[in-house]
Amino acid sequence: MSDSSINITNIILDSNQKFSSDYVRNNGFLVGYVQTTTSNITVTNVCLQQNIISTTIQFYYFGLIGKNSGNTYLQNLSVTLSVQGIYFGDFGIVGYQYYDSTYAEIKNLMTSTTLRSENGWIVGLIFGYESANNCSIQNATVVGQNISSGQTSYIGGFIGFQLLNANLTILDSQISEATFSGMDSIGGLIGRSQSSLYLININIKFVHIDGTGQHIGIVIGFSEGTYTFSGSSSTSNYINGVQQKDCAALSNIWSVIGCGE
Repeated sequence: MSDSSINITNIILDSNQKFSSDYVRNNGFLVGYVQTTTSNITVTNVCLQQNIISTTIQFYYFGLIGKNSGNTYLQNLSVTLSVQGIYFGDFGIVGYQYYDSTYAEIKNLMTSTTLRSENGWIVGLIFGYESANNCSIQNATVVGQNISSGQTSYIGGFIGFQLLNANLTILDSQISEATFSGMDSIGGLIGRSQSSLYLININIKFVHIDGTGQHIGIVIGFSEGTYTFSGSSSTSNYINGVQQKDCAALSNIWSVIGCGE
Protein backbone atom coordinates (compact mmCIF):
# COMPACT_ATOMS: atom_id res chain seq x y z
CA MET A 1 0.00 0.00 0.00
CA SER A 2 1.36 3.45 -0.89
CA ASP A 3 2.05 6.14 1.67
CA SER A 4 -1.32 7.74 2.37
CA SER A 5 -3.94 8.20 5.04
CA ILE A 6 -7.00 5.99 5.39
CA ASN A 7 -10.17 7.68 6.65
CA ILE A 8 -13.32 5.65 7.39
CA THR A 9 -16.44 7.25 8.84
CA ASN A 10 -20.17 6.66 9.39
CA ILE A 11 -20.42 2.92 8.71
CA ILE A 12 -22.77 0.22 10.02
CA LEU A 13 -21.57 -3.38 9.55
CA ASP A 14 -23.75 -6.40 10.34
CA SER A 15 -22.74 -9.75 8.88
CA ASN A 16 -21.86 -13.40 9.35
CA GLN A 17 -18.55 -14.86 8.22
CA LYS A 18 -17.09 -18.35 7.96
CA PHE A 19 -13.42 -19.14 7.38
CA SER A 20 -12.27 -22.64 6.47
CA SER A 21 -8.79 -22.35 4.93
CA ASP A 22 -5.70 -23.75 6.67
CA TYR A 23 -4.13 -20.37 7.39
CA VAL A 24 -5.55 -16.83 7.56
CA ARG A 25 -3.41 -13.76 8.26
CA ASN A 26 -3.99 -9.99 8.42
CA ASN A 27 -7.77 -10.10 8.39
CA GLY A 28 -9.69 -6.94 9.27
CA PHE A 29 -13.35 -6.01 8.98
CA LEU A 30 -12.33 -2.56 7.70
CA VAL A 31 -8.58 -2.75 7.02
CA GLY A 32 -6.53 -5.94 6.74
CA TYR A 33 -2.88 -4.85 6.76
CA VAL A 34 -1.18 -1.47 6.41
CA GLN A 35 2.55 -2.04 6.06
CA THR A 36 3.95 1.47 5.66
CA THR A 37 4.60 3.52 8.79
CA THR A 38 3.50 6.76 7.11
CA SER A 39 -0.07 5.66 6.40
CA ASN A 40 -2.34 6.66 9.27
CA ILE A 41 -5.75 5.04 9.89
CA THR A 42 -8.62 7.18 11.20
CA VAL A 43 -11.97 5.50 11.96
CA THR A 44 -14.95 7.44 13.37
CA ASN A 45 -18.63 6.64 13.97
CA VAL A 46 -18.63 2.90 13.24
CA CYS A 47 -21.12 0.32 14.49
CA LEU A 48 -20.07 -3.32 14.01
CA GLN A 49 -22.01 -6.49 14.78
CA GLN A 50 -20.29 -9.65 13.60
CA ASN A 51 -20.72 -13.41 13.98
CA ILE A 52 -17.69 -15.48 12.99
CA ILE A 53 -17.09 -19.22 12.79
CA SER A 54 -13.61 -20.38 11.84
CA THR A 55 -12.28 -23.88 11.20
CA THR A 56 -8.96 -22.34 10.22
CA ILE A 57 -5.97 -24.01 11.88
CA GLN A 58 -4.13 -20.72 12.39
CA PHE A 59 -5.81 -17.30 12.38
CA TYR A 60 -3.49 -14.30 12.96
CA TYR A 61 -3.91 -10.50 13.22
CA PHE A 62 -7.65 -10.31 13.39
CA GLY A 63 -10.00 -7.43 14.20
CA LEU A 64 -11.59 -4.25 12.94
CA ILE A 65 -8.02 -3.54 11.80
CA GLY A 66 -5.86 -6.62 11.34
CA LYS A 67 -2.34 -5.17 11.50
CA ASN A 68 -1.18 -1.56 11.27
CA SER A 69 2.37 -0.25 11.04
CA GLY A 70 1.24 3.39 10.99
CA ASN A 71 -0.62 5.48 13.54
CA THR A 72 -4.16 4.53 14.55
CA TYR A 73 -6.98 6.84 15.65
CA LEU A 74 -10.40 5.33 16.47
CA GLN A 75 -13.35 7.30 17.83
CA ASN A 76 -17.04 6.63 18.53
CA LEU A 77 -17.15 2.86 18.04
CA SER A 78 -19.76 0.27 18.99
CA VAL A 79 -18.51 -3.29 18.50
CA THR A 80 -20.32 -6.56 19.24
CA LEU A 81 -18.57 -9.79 18.24
CA SER A 82 -19.34 -13.48 18.55
CA VAL A 83 -16.33 -15.57 17.54
CA GLN A 84 -15.81 -19.32 17.55
CA GLY A 85 -12.77 -21.13 16.17
CA ILE A 86 -9.82 -23.47 16.59
CA TYR A 87 -6.94 -21.01 16.97
CA PHE A 88 -6.64 -17.21 17.20
CA GLY A 89 -3.44 -15.18 17.42
CA ASP A 90 -3.31 -11.42 18.06
CA PHE A 91 -7.05 -10.87 18.34
CA GLY A 92 -8.55 -7.47 19.17
CA ILE A 93 -10.40 -4.52 17.68
CA VAL A 94 -6.87 -3.79 16.50
CA GLY A 95 -5.21 -7.18 16.16
CA TYR A 96 -1.59 -5.99 16.00
CA GLN A 97 -0.49 -2.37 16.45
CA TYR A 98 3.05 -2.64 15.10
CA TYR A 99 6.12 -1.33 16.94
CA ASP A 100 7.14 1.01 14.10
CA SER A 101 4.08 3.18 14.81
CA THR A 102 4.34 6.31 16.93
CA TYR A 103 0.83 6.64 18.31
CA ALA A 104 -2.44 4.76 18.78
CA GLU A 105 -5.52 6.39 20.27
CA ILE A 106 -9.04 5.14 20.98
CA LYS A 107 -11.85 7.35 22.31
CA ASN A 108 -15.49 6.58 23.10
CA LEU A 109 -15.70 2.82 22.65
CA MET A 110 -18.42 0.37 23.66
CA THR A 111 -17.62 -3.30 23.05
CA SER A 112 -19.03 -6.70 23.95
CA THR A 113 -17.36 -9.88 22.72
CA THR A 114 -17.74 -13.62 23.11
CA LEU A 115 -14.75 -15.64 21.92
CA ARG A 116 -14.34 -19.40 22.20
CA SER A 117 -11.35 -21.24 20.79
CA GLU A 118 -9.41 -24.42 21.49
CA ASN A 119 -6.05 -22.69 21.46
CA GLY A 120 -4.50 -19.30 20.76
CA TRP A 121 -1.94 -16.62 21.44
CA ILE A 122 -2.54 -13.07 22.64
CA VAL A 123 -6.19 -12.06 22.95
CA GLY A 124 -7.27 -8.54 23.94
CA LEU A 125 -10.66 -7.02 23.31
CA ILE A 126 -9.28 -3.63 22.26
CA PHE A 127 -5.69 -4.38 21.22
CA GLY A 128 -4.37 -7.90 20.82
CA TYR A 129 -0.70 -6.95 20.50
CA GLU A 130 0.05 -3.29 21.29
CA SER A 131 3.53 -1.93 20.57
CA ALA A 132 3.04 1.68 19.46
CA ASN A 133 5.40 4.08 21.22
CA ASN A 134 2.45 5.82 22.87
CA CYS A 135 -1.07 4.46 23.25
CA SER A 136 -4.13 6.10 24.81
CA ILE A 137 -7.54 4.56 25.55
CA GLN A 138 -10.20 6.97 26.84
CA ASN A 139 -13.86 6.49 27.76
CA ALA A 140 -13.96 2.80 26.85
CA THR A 141 -16.65 0.48 28.19
CA VAL A 142 -16.03 -3.25 27.96
CA VAL A 143 -19.06 -5.16 29.18
CA GLY A 144 -20.36 -8.70 28.93
CA GLN A 145 -17.11 -10.27 27.77
CA ASN A 146 -16.62 -14.03 27.66
CA ILE A 147 -13.25 -15.36 26.52
CA SER A 148 -12.72 -19.11 26.77
CA SER A 149 -9.58 -20.16 24.97
CA GLY A 150 -8.03 -23.44 26.08
CA GLN A 151 -4.24 -23.16 26.21
CA THR A 152 -4.09 -19.47 25.28
CA SER A 153 -1.60 -17.22 27.07
CA TYR A 154 -1.77 -13.41 27.31
CA ILE A 155 -5.47 -12.62 27.69
CA GLY A 156 -6.63 -9.15 28.71
CA GLY A 157 -9.95 -7.34 28.73
CA PHE A 158 -8.33 -4.33 27.06
CA ILE A 159 -4.93 -5.50 25.79
CA GLY A 160 -3.45 -8.97 25.48
CA PHE A 161 0.26 -8.04 25.29
CA GLN A 162 1.75 -4.56 25.77
CA LEU A 163 5.29 -4.66 24.37
CA LEU A 164 8.45 -3.05 25.72
CA ASN A 165 8.70 0.75 25.20
CA ALA A 166 4.98 0.98 24.40
CA ASN A 167 3.73 3.53 26.95
CA LEU A 168 0.03 3.11 27.68
CA THR A 169 -2.56 5.38 29.32
CA ILE A 170 -6.10 4.20 30.07
CA LEU A 171 -8.48 6.75 31.55
CA ASP A 172 -12.18 7.15 32.38
CA SER A 173 -12.93 3.54 31.38
CA GLN A 174 -14.54 0.43 32.81
CA ILE A 175 -14.76 -3.32 32.41
CA SER A 176 -17.59 -5.30 33.96
CA GLU A 177 -19.41 -8.63 33.79
CA ALA A 178 -16.46 -10.38 32.18
CA THR A 179 -15.24 -13.98 32.28
CA PHE A 180 -11.76 -14.97 31.10
CA SER A 181 -10.52 -18.54 30.92
CA GLY A 182 -7.10 -19.55 29.60
CA MET A 183 -3.60 -20.48 30.70
CA ASP A 184 -0.80 -18.03 31.68
CA SER A 185 -0.71 -14.25 32.01
CA ILE A 186 -4.39 -13.36 32.28
CA GLY A 187 -5.47 -9.92 33.46
CA GLY A 188 -8.78 -8.09 33.63
CA LEU A 189 -7.19 -5.18 31.75
CA ILE A 190 -3.78 -6.36 30.51
CA GLY A 191 -2.52 -9.90 30.02
CA ARG A 192 1.18 -9.03 29.98
CA SER A 193 2.79 -5.60 30.26
CA GLN A 194 6.45 -4.82 29.55
CA SER A 195 6.28 -1.04 29.66
CA SER A 196 4.83 1.97 31.48
CA LEU A 197 1.14 1.79 32.32
CA TYR A 198 -1.02 4.63 33.69
CA LEU A 199 -4.56 3.87 34.87
CA ILE A 200 -6.70 6.90 35.72
CA ASN A 201 -10.34 6.60 36.87
CA ILE A 202 -10.76 2.93 36.00
CA ASN A 203 -13.59 0.75 37.33
CA ILE A 204 -13.19 -3.03 37.29
CA LYS A 205 -16.16 -5.01 38.62
CA PHE A 206 -17.72 -8.46 38.35
CA VAL A 207 -14.69 -9.90 36.57
CA HIS A 208 -14.17 -13.67 36.85
CA ILE A 209 -10.80 -15.15 35.86
CA ASP A 210 -9.89 -18.84 35.68
CA GLY A 211 -6.30 -19.71 34.78
CA THR A 212 -4.82 -23.18 34.42
CA GLY A 213 -1.27 -21.81 34.58
CA GLN A 214 0.35 -18.90 36.39
CA HIS A 215 0.58 -15.08 36.49
CA ILE A 216 -3.06 -14.09 36.95
CA GLY A 217 -4.37 -10.72 38.15
CA ILE A 218 -7.56 -8.69 38.07
CA VAL A 219 -5.72 -5.73 36.51
CA ILE A 220 -2.49 -7.16 35.04
CA GLY A 221 -1.53 -10.81 34.71
CA PHE A 222 2.23 -10.37 34.33
CA SER A 223 3.97 -7.00 34.67
CA GLU A 224 7.60 -6.34 33.72
CA GLY A 225 7.22 -2.57 33.60
CA THR A 226 5.97 0.25 35.82
CA TYR A 227 2.33 0.95 36.67
CA THR A 228 0.52 3.89 38.22
CA PHE A 229 -3.08 3.83 39.52
CA SER A 230 -5.10 6.96 40.23
CA GLY A 231 -8.75 7.24 41.20
CA SER A 232 -9.44 3.61 40.27
CA SER A 233 -11.52 0.88 41.92
CA SER A 234 -11.83 -2.89 41.79
CA THR A 235 -14.89 -4.58 43.31
CA SER A 236 -16.77 -7.91 43.35
CA ASN A 237 -14.14 -9.80 41.36
CA TYR A 238 -13.05 -13.44 41.50
CA ILE A 239 -9.79 -15.12 40.58
CA ASN A 240 -8.84 -18.79 40.42
CA GLY A 241 -5.46 -20.18 39.36
CA VAL A 242 -5.12 -23.93 39.35
CA GLN A 243 -1.41 -23.81 40.18
CA GLN A 244 -1.95 -20.92 42.60
CA LYS A 245 1.35 -19.32 41.63
CA ASP A 246 1.61 -15.55 41.36
CA CYS A 247 -2.12 -15.08 41.81
CA ALA A 248 -2.94 -11.58 42.96
CA ALA A 249 -4.74 -10.72 46.16
CA LEU A 250 -8.08 -9.01 45.66
CA SER A 251 -8.28 -6.63 48.60
CA ASN A 252 -7.82 -3.42 46.62
CA ILE A 253 -6.55 -1.88 43.41
CA TRP A 254 -2.98 -1.81 44.71
CA SER A 255 -2.66 -5.58 44.98
CA VAL A 256 -4.08 -6.92 41.77
CA ILE A 257 -0.90 -7.64 39.81
CA GLY A 258 -0.44 -11.36 39.25
CA CYS A 259 3.34 -11.20 38.91
CA GLY A 260 5.58 -8.14 38.89
CA GLU A 261 9.27 -7.74 38.19
